[in-house]
Amino acid sequence: MINRRVITVLIISIASGLPLLLSGQTLQAWYTQAGVGLVGVGSLSLVGLPYLLKFIWAPLVDRFSIKGFASHQGWMLVTQVCIIISIVLMAYLTPLNNATLMAADALLLAFASASQDIVINSYSVEILSDSERGIGASMLFLGYRLGMLLSGALALVVADMFGFSLTYILMAILMLIVSVYTFYLPKVEIQSNKPETISQAVILPIKQFFSRDRVMWLLALIVLYKLSDSMAFNMNIPFLLRHIGFSMRQVGEINKTVSLFGMLLGSVIAGAWITRMGLYRALWVFGVMQIVSNVGYMWLALVGKNVELMALTFFIEYFCSGMATVALVALMMTLCDKRYSATQYALYTALMGLPRVLLGPV
Repeated sequence: MINRRVITVLIISIASGLPLLLSGQTLQAWYTQAGVGLVGVGSLSLVGLPYLLKFIWAPLVDRFSIKGFASHQGWMLVTQVCIIISIVLMAYLTPLNNATLMAADALLLAFASASQDIVINSYSVEILSDSERGIGASMLFLGYRLGMLLSGALALVVADMFGFSLTYILMAILMLIVSVYTFYLPKVEIQSNKPETISQAVILPIKQFFSRDRVMWLLALIVLYKLSDSMAFNMNIPFLLRHIGFSMRQVGEINKTVSLFGMLLGSVIAGAWITRMGLYRALWVFGVMQIVSNVGYMWLALVGKNVELMALTFFIEYFCSGMATVALVALMMTLCDKRYSATQYALYTALMGLPRVLLGPV
């Protein structure tokens, strides 16, 4: 059911996804165009570390609030102001003359953005009712992807026409527009028994989770649910380029259009289906679909170079991946205790991302 709470999750998740690529791929493209060496461009990947480590400072969000504001609203405003300042500062620097300063600013941007993710995810967990978790997870995923589309594909198109400096100013303005909604957030019910000390904010969320029945099965599910998806993601580009013989242009153009459409469509449909069939059944159905979707690569290996089949394979894979991701996000939201939602959700997302990071060599 679409209501104000669900729409709110969509809007704030756009703000969550928008800064991500401005310190990642879009910034790498700027460095590349400016003629910075490969080592310098590659080193920018380290800027993404705050997104992996955000669970370390997530307990601060559970423990403290910003004076004069509701807990989530205050934290959101602080992180968004930092994000906007970082983006504007970057617009007035150049990679060749200020490479180190730009990298430091990108690290600050990533830290502020990761911190905003903590707050937005926690707020989404607390504001949605149990019956809204499916559609809410869909909106959380959809908004995040739309934000990434703005700072990725749109930013590169604008940069090609007007340059990167003006592009980053435009991204700061977009971030400001989306952030205005923070002043109009629906109020969240204040949770009783919130952590009173930092040690409680760190220990109690972990203790509460491990007090659950069959907790090791839950941990295994969070870590392994996207296993097949992670395996395919790590090796599909080398497979398509080296083994099948597609050009980078063919893979890039089809991947950026077909896969995006498939993932967004899959996430929207998943939200509606979870509401109808229930989360438990959806996890099974979407998980099996995610596994079967990788059969497309087997088909390509047998058929060989075929652009239409590659497009179909991308669409099916990302459609099913979007559905499975929404189901897993809905599960993680359900597992969160609202008293410790910031810390627990940050831990769950870190666990979810482990296979994609570790399975490359395998």
